[in-house]
Amino acid sequence: MWKPYTVTGGDGRQKRYRYSPVCNWWLYATIALLGTGMILDVPLIAYVAVASMALYLVFVTLPSIAVAREIRDAARSGAVEIRGSRWSITDPITFVVTEPEAPGSEVPAQPGDE
Repeated sequence: MWKPYTVTGGDGRQKRYRYSPVCNWWLYATIALLGTGMILDVPLIAYVAVASMALYLVFVTLPSIAVAREIRDAARSGAVEIRGSRWSITDPITFVVTEPEAPGSEVPAQPGDE
């Protein structure tokens, strides 16, 4: 099944997510379609746009909530790197999330280390 975010790699501590630019194009095309339907006063076009918005909610927004939350939490701790462009098909936006080290896994300080 199609997903807005795909895991494209990473190692044990990193996950690499790629966001599909099709999601942006779909959203803005839907908004343009809705505006066109309202300006031209053609209810059928507006109904198609509303149906497209409902499909966007089901196929893009809902499946991406967990990934977006993970990226947001990593960004708050400074553990995310963002590359690419949100609009580019050839270089889509990529999020590299680095998981923090487990508590207690740090090397204890030795006497004389400063």
